[in-house]
Amino acid sequence: MCDLETNLCTAGWLDDVSDLIDNGEKTALEIAETIKTNLEEEVAAEALAAGTIVQLADIMADLIDLRDNQTAMGIGGGGQEEAVEFAEAVLTSVAGVLAAYEGWRGIFNLDTRYQAASAYLR
Repeated sequence: MCDLETNLCTAGWLDDVSDLIDNGEKTALEIAETIKTNLEEEVAAEALAAGTIVQLADIMADLIDLRDNQTAMGIGGGGQEEAVEFAEAVLTSVAGVLAAYEGWRGIFNLDTRYQAASAYLR
């Protein structure tokens, strides 16, 4: 779907991921794995849309907050192995996004590009 005002298109699966985070029905690890799988497909096809890059920056921040909340509440096991798996999924996803040159080139507004890049590096 594309935003006519910003000219940025996003993948449809992002809305599903946002809903999963908001609903809290899945663990942060399960959601991180979903993001990783979807991104790997788009990056491999060189089809990562600029809007996906921008919107996913916010989603990743929400995902990390969800992980923190679930860990504090004892949801999702919270063991060392799960923490490593979560970190690997998030880092693999972020690495894929940062390497998606064509997607970044599609973000014409430099402030938007800078804000998204800064969000990923936080």
